[in-house]
Amino acid sequence: MDPIPSPERESLILLLAPAGRDAKLVDELFHGARLQSQVCLTVEELCRDIERGAGAVFVAEEALDSLAIESLAAVLNKQGSWSDLPVVVLTVAGEPTEAAQERLTRLQSLGDLTLLERPLRTDTIVSAARAALRARAKQYQVRRRDAELQLVTDNVPVLISYIDRDQVYRRVNHTYFEWFGVRPEQVVGSTIQSTVGEPHYTQAQPYITRVLQGERVHFESQLRDKRRELRDVSVSYAPDSSSDGSVRGFVALVQDITDRKKAERALMESERQFRSLADTFPNLAWMAYADGHVFWYNQRWYDYTGSAPETLEGWGWRSVLDPEELPKVMERWNDSIRTGDLFEMVFPLRGANSMFRLFLTRIVPLRDSSGAVTRWFGTSTDIDEQKRAEEALRQANRDLEEFAYVATHDLQEPLRMVNIYSQLLLKRVGADPGSQLREYADYVRTGVKRMETLIRDLLDYSRITHGVGPPLPFRADLEAALRQALASVEARVRENQAEVTSAPLPAVAGDEAQLAHVFQNLLSNALKYRKPGETPRIHICAERQDAHWVVSVQDNGIGFDQDQAERIFGLFKRLHRHEEYPGTGLGLAICKHIVERHRGRVWARSQAGVGSTFFVSLPVAPHE
Repeated sequence: MDPIPSPERESLILLLAPAGRDAKLVDELFHGARLQSQVCLTVEELCRDIERGAGAVFVAEEALDSLAIESLAAVLNKQGSWSDLPVVVLTVAGEPTEAAQERLTRLQSLGDLTLLERPLRTDTIVSAARAALRARAKQYQVRRRDAELQLVTDNVPVLISYIDRDQVYRRVNHTYFEWFGVRPEQVVGSTIQSTVGEPHYTQAQPYITRVLQGERVHFESQLRDKRRELRDVSVSYAPDSSSDGSVRGFVALVQDITDRKKAERALMESERQFRSLADTFPNLAWMAYADGHVFWYNQRWYDYTGSAPETLEGWGWRSVLDPEELPKVMERWNDSIRTGDLFEMVFPLRGANSMFRLFLTRIVPLRDSSGAVTRWFGTSTDIDEQKRAEEALRQANRDLEEFAYVATHDLQEPLRMVNIYSQLLLKRVGADPGSQLREYADYVRTGVKRMETLIRDLLDYSRITHGVGPPLPFRADLEAALRQALASVEARVRENQAEVTSAPLPAVAGDEAQLAHVFQNLLSNALKYRKPGETPRIHICAERQDAHWVVSVQDNGIGFDQDQAERIFGLFKRLHRHEEYPGTGLGLAICKHIVERHRGRVWARSQAGVGSTFFVSLPVAPHE
C-alpha cells in the first residue's frame, strides 16, 4: 500500500502553465485566498510532485500535448484505487463544439477532470480549487482509515480476507505471506480454490454456500503452509450484506489452532491412559466438575455397586449411601465444594449384594494456575476388614488388660502368704548366719520382694491402660505434679544427696495425678542411674512450642547409647542386669502410655557417660 503524504501536501495545489506569468498570477490568486499552491515548470516536475502527494492539479490546456497527457495519466494510474486526484484544466474559450469534444476525448484518461473556460473570474477559480480540495480531503480520509485498518489486520496472527460472490479474494492481510509465502497483492484476484488447495476447499464449499445465503458459519479444517506442513485451523465466515439483503461477499477469519489441537489430543491420550490405569485400581474412583457433578467412575465402582452408568451420573451416587449417613456426608461434601478444601470421611457404601461395607473416602481438588478448583478426584478405599480387625484387636487388648489387672491383683494374696510364712521360717531359724536353711529363706524373701515390686508395677500399668480413650481436658498444674513426685522420692533424694532444680512450669491439659506419676518415674530413673562418687544433679524446665509445652528432665547420670533411645520405652526393656540396677523395666513404658493418652509424646536424648534428657510434649491447658 502506497504511503500517506504529510498533511501539508494533502492540501497543496500544483500549477502548470506554458507561460510563467499565467502560473504566477494563479499562484498569487491562491495565496490571496489562503490556499497553498506550488508552480511546476515542466510536466516531469509536475509528475514527481504528484507522486509525493497533492490536493489538486491546475493545468493550462496549452501545456497538455499528447506526451504530457500520457505522462500525467501514467502517474495518476499508479496511485491506489482510493485515489482520484482532481485535475482542473483551464481551456481556451470560443472553440467549435467538435474541437471541444475532441479535447474532452483526449483528456478523459486524466480521471476526475474539471474544465474551466477562459476568461475566468477570480471567485470561479478559487471556488473550483476549494471544491477540488474538499473532494481530495475525503479521499485522504478514506485512505487513512483504510491504512489504519490494514495496519491492524496485518499485525493480527490470523488470516483475514474479503472474498466476493465469485469466491475471489479482494483483500487479504499480511499474514497470508507469512503462511503461504505469497505476497497479498498476488493473492488478491485469485480464487479460494487456487489459494488454499482442493482438500480445504472441498470441506469449505458447504459453508461458503451458507455464508453467501446470509448465514454466519464456523468450522474446523486443515491447511498446508508454505513448508507443506498441515495446520489445524478454525474458520469463520461473516456475510457482507447490502441494504436490500443481498450478499456482496463475506469476511473470512482463519486462525491457527495447531498447538491447541495438539494439546487437546495429548490431553485426550493422557485421560485415556489415566482412565485405563484407574480401571485397574482396587479402589473405587471417580471425577467431578467444580460444582460436584460426577461425570466419570472407574470400572471398580460399577463392579462393586452393580449400578449402571446412567443411574450414577451427576448426583446418582447418593443412592448407594446409607440413608442415615447421607445428611452428614452431604453437609461435609457441600462444605468442601464451597471452600475448596480436601474431603475425607469414613462411611458405608452399599454393594451389589445389598450389603454395606465401610469405605474411607478422600476427595482432592484439582486446581488451575490461578488456584481455582476445576475438578475433583475421589477415591473410596474398602476398610471394612481393617475396621473389623481393629475392633477385634481393641477387644483383645481390653480382654488382655482385664486379665492382667485381675491376675496381678489375685497374685497378691498367695504372695502375701509366701511372705508371711517365709518371715515365720526366718524367726524359727534364728540369727545363725551360717545356717543353710536361713540362706534358703533369704532367697525366698528376696524373690518375694522382687515379685511384689513387679506386681505393683503391673498393677500401675493395668490401672493406666484400663481406662478407655484420652483423658478429659482438665487443667493440670505441672508445678503441683512435680511437688507430688518430689514428695514421693524425697527419701531417695536425701539418701543420695541429689540436687534437684526446676524452672517455672506451666499448666497443661491432662490429669495432674497421672502426670505426677510420670515425673516420679523420671526422677526415680535419674536417681537410680547416677554416676558412682558424683553428686546427682537433676533439672526440670519447660518450653512452649506452638500448641504444646515440651518439658525436659535432665540428669548427669551414666547415660546410654542413643541407638537405644526407642527401645527403653518398651515393656520389660532393660539395658542393665538386675544385679547392677534393680527394676522391672515397666517405669518408662508407664510414662509413655500416660503421655500418649494425653495426646502427647515422650522421647530421650543421651550420651553414655555424660547423662540423659527426657522430653515430654503435652498440649497446652484449655483457653490458654
